Amino acid sequence: MSILTYRSSGRWFVLLMILLVAAQSAGGAESISITGVVTNQEGQPLGNATVNVPSLDRTVRTDSEGRFTLENLPPSLIRIEVRHVGYAPTSLEVHPSRLDGKPVTIELKERAVEIGQITVTGTPTAVDPLRTPQDIQVLAAEDLAANETAALGKVLEDLPGVSNISTGPQAGKPVIRGLSGNRIRVMKDGVPMEHYQFSFRHQPVLDLTPAERVEVIQGAASILYGSDALGGAANVISKRLPSGQPGTSYLTGLVKGQYFSNNAERSGTVELEGATGHLGYRGGLTTRRADNFSTPEAPTFAETGEPGAPKFTGELPYTNFDQISAYAMAGVSGEFGNVWAVYDRYDSEQNYLLGDGNPIGQNLENDNVKLKGNLILGPELVLKPTLAYQRNVRQAKEGVSFEQNPEWAVDMVRSVYAARLDLSHSNIAGLSGTAGIDLNVQDQETLASGLLPNADIFGIGVYAFEEYTSQRMTINGGLRFDYREHEAEANPAMNLPDTAAGETADVLSQDYTVLTGSAGISFRLTDFLTAASNLAVGFRAPDLFELHANGIHGGVQAFQVGDPYLDPERSYNIDGGLRLQTAVALVRATVYHNRIDNYIFLRNTGRDTTIGSTALPILQADQTDGTITGLEISGKIDALSWLRLSAAY
Repeated sequence: MSILTYRSSGRWFVLLMILLVAAQSAGGAESISITGVVTNQEGQPLGNATVNVPSLDRTVRTDSEGRFTLENLPPSLIRIEVRHVGYAPTSLEVHPSRLDGKPVTIELKERAVEIGQITVTGTPTAVDPLRTPQDIQVLAAEDLAANETAALGKVLEDLPGVSNISTGPQAGKPVIRGLSGNRIRVMKDGVPMEHYQFSFRHQPVLDLTPAERVEVIQGAASILYGSDALGGAANVISKRLPSGQPGTSYLTGLVKGQYFSNNAERSGTVELEGATGHLGYRGGLTTRRADNFSTPEAPTFAETGEPGAPKFTGELPYTNFDQISAYAMAGVSGEFGNVWAVYDRYDSEQNYLLGDGNPIGQNLENDNVKLKGNLILGPELVLKPTLAYQRNVRQAKEGVSFEQNPEWAVDMVRSVYAARLDLSHSNIAGLSGTAGIDLNVQDQETLASGLLPNADIFGIGVYAFEEYTSQRMTINGGLRFDYREHEAEANPAMNLPDTAAGETADVLSQDYTVLTGSAGISFRLTDFLTAASNLAVGFRAPDLFELHANGIHGGVQAFQVGDPYLDPERSYNIDGGLRLQTAVALVRATVYHNRIDNYIFLRNTGRDTTIGSTALPILQADQTDGTITGLEISGKIDALSWLRLSAAY
């Protein structure tokens, strides 16, 4: 009997059993505390600074005297990150058991280039991204605050090697080294966002309000995140679980707003954060609403007939949107480590302008529930279980706006059940790393559409990733094994299976078995210059749309047809670069070469089908091989205490 026959209740039982076993394993672990003070360069204390332990998803705030206490830490080497508004963030490595109870003094500098950002994504341990072999870019909290918009792609597009596919101010898909859509894993706190991506208009369904930073892996990241990460990953890291100082409580809040004059876009956010002892909590609400946006007045193609002339100019109808998002989290910390629960919701109603001047009205909904933990098993071992549920809704109709409350022509719901269990260790036989297993089960329910059948997806991955670090050199590498299975329901309206072409029920099922891995090295040539190189193999299984689509896709004005015999894509990515850091400058240069086998694309067959009075081209899923080669250069320089210069190529 297929494993896909398990229903939701059975899946949740298995996931909860994983967490319960993990929690039982964590009892009795030794823990330790660190005390310290945060000051400026003149030695004056800095109150309300955040002191983070990224590997444990923990944070505390300093009191009015700049003092802090981090309790219940494992007696092993940990990395601490400290931030305060108006100062450059800094990081340091501390071994709590070697402090002998002595307080730590951490000094922050005003307005320096942000060197030493902490990153967790794509590496076995929390490290400085300038030392890791992987090419990782970090968009920090300060950058998010300055550049926050409704679209993730727009926020990330200034990073070297990253661009944006934009179809309006509310929709922006990140492009990493020429790849986008299902070839880029968009995640929230390491949990994949399983949203529909079979069009350039299908943006990630998330809001950046609760984000502390965004980490972007450039190059294949399948070893930690499996299918869909063959081109890279963008991980939105939420603000961490707050903890109170011993015997104290606090509550703080934030209110902010934005206004964009072009489309009268207005945004408002309210956030609260607090802690009482070992109990921490945080929540927020954001609303965004925009009218139609405008472009400069200019002669259109209809007026001039000149190639390259714009289709529309002036105020563009049907480019408005209405979004609301909210999140809430709560958790506890203790000698066992910490556990917390998070719920967030994203709701967006929007219009898109088609080439014929008509709208596509659209409604997007996304709910996420996560239960996560960092359970201290011993001096060098931390168990990190994650349970997650996601419900993603996409509704659309061509020819009407969302304000008309249409009967949706496209109405799809995907439920995703995910579990992940990581065992992280530090300094065992000179190695730090992680080993784990992740499980992903999806139910696709299509209420109205000719693009997707009802289907189930089951995926499981097992991986190990290790790292060796000396004073000047870091070497890491790992392997991953994935099994993925698709099971679609027969759908006569979609001609599935196509019996006239000789297809049988066999085309309803696909399974893929894939081995991936990576190896990399970085070497500090001088105190300021590091060389790094990484080789990674990634994969992507064909999605349900590419396998089984058979209908009109209004967003691209075409009739699209899938191919159930597609092979998984495989990428072989190698890159090398130099990273220069000084007290006032940060410069990076990277070259890369990415070969992709079985690249899936939509081929224009040259044939049309007539729907009503409209002839639509027939696009057929197909495969080929290809390569992408590129160069990235970026730099930041603090020319003066109040002036920063930056450039990227």
